[in-house]
Amino acid sequence: MQYLEIFIENQVKLVGTSFILGLIFGAGYDIIRITTILCGLVSFAGKKPVERKGFLPFCVRFFVDLSWAAVLSVSFAVFVYAANDGQFRWFIAASAIGGFALWEAGPGRLVTEAARLLSRFLRALFRAAVIVPGAAVLRFFCRILSLIWRATGEKAERRIRRARAIGRTEKFRRRLAKDVPFCGEEGTGI
Repeated sequence: MQYLEIFIENQVKLVGTSFILGLIFGAGYDIIRITTILCGLVSFAGKKPVERKGFLPFCVRFFVDLSWAAVLSVSFAVFVYAANDGQFRWFIAASAIGGFALWEAGPGRLVTEAARLLSRFLRALFRAAVIVPGAAVLRFFCRILSLIWRATGEKAERRIRRARAIGRTEKFRRRLAKDVPFCGEEGTGI
């Protein structure tokens, strides 16, 4: 009878610890979800997530989810080997899935909503602190460069073009002088 009590006590501990492990898995996936929301790969405008279209966002999400699944599998296998001497029991997986589902139904939704709001706030802050002033600074530097160009480069370019045009004209005049004699000979009308 004592063996049965120890066996049931171990099973209850396994159920509890695997349930906690499922909660940890849910929290870990929320970390991944937060990063994908902050990176702009996924947005939660309504109830359903809206994923960014394209090959690169798909590949990033695919490999992030694949690596999370690999880490989850290894972690669960290590847990089973450490907690139950490597003997897989269906109730261990069921309680881990239950912990994950409970996390996703409760705190997971709150974390997703908080991540969405944080993402909107950070994007607005980035836009107000970096993009808008950066665009103004860029316009300012472009105007300064334009003034500098007009004062120096444009004048130099005009002089270079004029010198080239004069050189071409002189070259053409010399060639014309060789081809057409202007000294009162035949065909000049003098």
